[in-house]
Amino acid sequence: MFRYVREQGTRWLLLLAACELAILIGTLVFAMHLRYWNQPEELALYSDWLVLRAIVFGCVIVAAMAALGMYQPALREKWLGLLARQAMGFVMGGAAVALVFYIFPQLYVGRTVIGLALVLSFPQISAIRTLFFHLINVDALKRRVLVLGAGRRAALVIHRMRRRVDRRGFVVVGFLPMPGENPVVPEEMVLGDMESLREIVKRMQINEIVVSVEDSRGLLPMDKLLECKQQGIAITKLITFFEREQGKVKLNLIDPSWLIFSDGFDASPMRRISKRVFDIVFAATLLAVSWPLMLGTALAIWIECGRRAPVLYRQQRVG
Repeated sequence: MFRYVREQGTRWLLLLAACELAILIGTLVFAMHLRYWNQPEELALYSDWLVLRAIVFGCVIVAAMAALGMYQPALREKWLGLLARQAMGFVMGGAAVALVFYIFPQLYVGRTVIGLALVLSFPQISAIRTLFFHLINVDALKRRVLVLGAGRRAALVIHRMRRRVDRRGFVVVGFLPMPGENPVVPEEMVLGDMESLREIVKRMQINEIVVSVEDSRGLLPMDKLLECKQQGIAITKLITFFEREQGKVKLNLIDPSWLIFSDGFDASPMRRISKRVFDIVFAATLLAVSWPLMLGTALAIWIECGRRAPVLYRQQRVG
């Protein structure tokens, strides 16, 4: 978890979620005062728990938007698709908020206040998302990446990450070919040779070096890379870079050493326990929210297909 928080793209998304949470909290407080502006005695009844109600409201709406993928680093959606996702998140979140307030009546704020808060916060969330995505697309705010290598593997950074959304958190400054390597990347992006690594890193203000050489055995300039590492520059393998930026593992880049040293095989007792607790809590929460719809679906199946019709879908696994 903390490894992901250290990544710049994740930090931007956490900042966006925090800003949206603050907007939702403030909007509910404002909606409460707007609803009871001429009824001070009614407003006084809600004043004691008002901030807690607003925090619960904001957290539930943010969780609903997260469930719809609104905080994915590589979300490929046009503005209309983003608005549709946000609207669906608000609908789901509003229903979940009503359920939470029903279960905990001490937090109840009224349907009118919830509706006002949703209506008032929707354009604000849309506006801040628009501003946010404009800001993170500014190259000055992105990590400056130097690719070590200029062969076929290095060219994947250009060919497989062509879209602007693929490069939301970084900008490729250029490529540095290895000795004897025939560059296949655009000539204007080749910055020099391996001997000029230190100078290029300093002059181009590099934040990260991605190692993408065809064969790294005995060819990597370990002394130069160690010096860059000591200066705070991140050194990343190409497959790890793709996994982080795209959420995918490039199978054609996998080697046994990456599998051995990767972090994807955590089977410790604490990991298993936390995963099981997470599964049970969220499955129970979703069941509590969706059981009326599930019951209605079962009744519809029985009405249309008969009482002996199977409600649960069964399929033989083939892979």
